[in-house]
Amino acid sequence: ALDKIARSWFWWLLSQRYLGFYLDAICVTFLACLLVATILLRNHHQPQILALALLYAVQLAGTFQWTVRQHALAESFMASVERLVEYGDMQ
Repeated sequence: ALDKIARSWFWWLLSQRYLGFYLDAICVTFLACLLVATILLRNHHQPQILALALLYAVQLAGTFQWTVRQHALAESFMASVERLVEYGDMQ
């Protein structure tokens, strides 16, 4: 029984790591596109505004990752609670 629990925990942990990697890839792609746009617009806008846009984008990327991971974690825990309630009602 412990082996089954460890196996399910491993797959849950692996899925969380995959989600983190996928979110990192999305954020890096977004930041790279923003950086290219910043370089192309450097003659048309003030450098302070462009730097501020990059700074906010990095902060937004971190908040986005944290929010999605917390949502996935809460969803996983709620599924566990639903299973416990269902198993409790079986008796």
